[in-house]
Amino acid sequence: MSLSGIFRRMAGKRAKVMELSDYDKVNGSDDIKGDNIKKAMCRNINSVRKANRTEEDTIMETDLNVHAELQIGNIIYKATENGAYGNLISVILIDGESVGAASIKVKKKHITIKIEDGVTNFDTIKAALDADSRALSLLGATISGSGAAVASINDKKQLSGGK
Repeated sequence: MSLSGIFRRMAGKRAKVMELSDYDKVNGSDDIKGDNIKKAMCRNINSVRKANRTEEDTIMETDLNVHAELQIGNIIYKATENGAYGNLISVILIDGESVGAASIKVKKKHITIKIEDGVTNFDTIKAALDADSRALSLLGATISGSGAAVASINDKKQLSGGK
């Protein structure tokens, strides 16, 4: 197998690797270049075998369709991306709005939802989340139970369970 073939195999089937001119066309009898190429090929083949073994083990050990989730009151927040990434997202409900309104503030992976404690209902919170594109890029929300139930402030909570 040529050196470019090994690089193609390492980079994946879709990678486009250019021919490596002199090194790709080395004559096997050329001791200096030939030995260096053989050593490089052995290192690259071993790297490919190690990468393949690691990737297969990871795929077998992990269920890639598990999203991180969190339930606060009657809303279930679910990370948009599957995997452990969703476990880094946090949600907090704080007091700060009036007339039962809800507003959303997103900072990196932290979502702050301002509500009027004991007045804002879960339908209003879900509508505010659905209207915020940055929040939607991190998580979705579904109502479980009554959306008309009122929400209370809480401590910051992390989504969990993502694999």
